[in-house]
Amino acid sequence: MARNLHPARGQHTVTRRVLKGFAASDGRLAVFDSAHRQRKLRSPGAGIFTTNFDSWDSQGAEERWNLFEVKFPATLARVEDRTASSDAATIGVLKDMLALHWLRSRAMVEARNQAVERSFERYRKLAPDARPDHLAAALQQETGLIATSRSALEWTVDRIIKDVRTNELAKWHSQQNSEYFQTARSRFEQLELHLHYTSARDLAIGDSPVITIIEGRFGAGPHQNVGIMKADHVAMPISPGALVTLGARPPNAHLSDAEVDLYNDLQWSTFDTWIAARPGGTADHRLKLEASQTS
Repeated sequence: MARNLHPARGQHTVTRRVLKGFAASDGRLAVFDSAHRQRKLRSPGAGIFTTNFDSWDSQGAEERWNLFEVKFPATLARVEDRTASSDAATIGVLKDMLALHWLRSRAMVEARNQAVERSFERYRKLAPDARPDHLAAALQQETGLIATSRSALEWTVDRIIKDVRTNELAKWHSQQNSEYFQTARSRFEQLELHLHYTSARDLAIGDSPVITIIEGRFGAGPHQNVGIMKADHVAMPISPGALVTLGARPPNAHLSDAEVDLYNDLQWSTFDTWIAARPGGTADHRLKLEASQTS
C-alpha cells in the first residue's frame, strides 16, 4: 500500500516569479476566479493558481521546481532587454520553463485524469471476460467467497479500482512526472524558439498557460486532445509584454493588436479556474467584463 511520501503543500500552475511580472507596483495582479465569477486583486502567493499536481511527494516536486525557478529572473531579464534569442543558455531555460508549466498546468492534470478514467473504464469492461480467474482469486482472498456470477466479478473489479484510486494512483502520478517533463523537453528541443513583444496591448495568463495547437484543428491543450507530441505550435506568455512560441507559424516579432487578442483568446479557451492580467491594462478589461456578467 502506497502512502504519501510528503504531505501536500502549496503548489502552483504558474510560478510566482512569472506571476509577479503581471503584478502592479503594489505587488498585486488582477485575477478572474471562474468558480465565483469574480475579478480580484491578489498577490502571487495568496492562494491563486494552486494545483494538486503532486499529492504524493509535493515537497519533492516543489524542490525540483525550484531548481529551475531560481534561473527564471535572469532569464526574464534577458527577455525584457531583448537579448535572450542570442543566448543558448537562456533559450534552454525558456524551454525548461515551458516544459514545467505544461506539466503542472490544470490542462495537463485534467488530461491525465481523463486518461486514467478511460483506463479504468476499459478494465471494468474487459476484465470480467479477460481475467475471470484473477478476479475470482482476488474475491476469495478478500472475502472468502467463491465467485459464482459475473456480477461478483464486476464487484471485484470495482473494489480493485477503488483500491488503486485510494492507495496507488497518487504515487503513480508522482513517479510519472519526471518522464512527462523529459518527453516535453525532448519535444521542445526539436522546435525553434521565437520571442514576441507587444506594444499597446497586454497579454493575459491562465492556469493552463502553455498553449499547444495543430493548424486546422480544434483544441489548444492536452485536455482538448492536442498533446505535446502532436502540436506544431506551442506558446506561453511570460509577461504582459512578452510571448514565447515554439514551432511552426510564429507570429510577428512585434505582435499586432489582433495577434495579442488571438493569444489572449487561447488563454481564455484553455484556463480552468484562474486567469490573470496586469491591473488596469488592456487584458484586465476582459476580466472586468466577465465579472460584470455574473447573473
